[in-house]
Amino acid sequence: GIEQSTEDGQDFAGQDVWGKDIVLAYLAPNPNSPRTMTLVLTFENKGRQVIKWRENSRKADAIEVCEILVEELVSEFCGYLLKDAIA
Repeated sequence: GIEQSTEDGQDFAGQDVWGKDIVLAYLAPNPNSPRTMTLVLTFENKGRQVIKWRENSRKADAIEVCEILVEELVSEFCGYLLKDAIA
């Protein structure tokens, strides 16, 4: 991806959004087994907690969502880092 790095009205000067490294990874499509081979897994703690309330002064309903996610490396053999892969 490319982003505009100059102010509005000036000539376009795009710059890369991402770096030059690439991660080649195997991610299991359905990691149901504790012995699943995959690079990483994401664990969710207690699902999402939702709090709703009414703000009468603003005539609005407010909704707050809290989500706790933890990513864990499962097997370093399921991924490879390619440094400076993009010229």
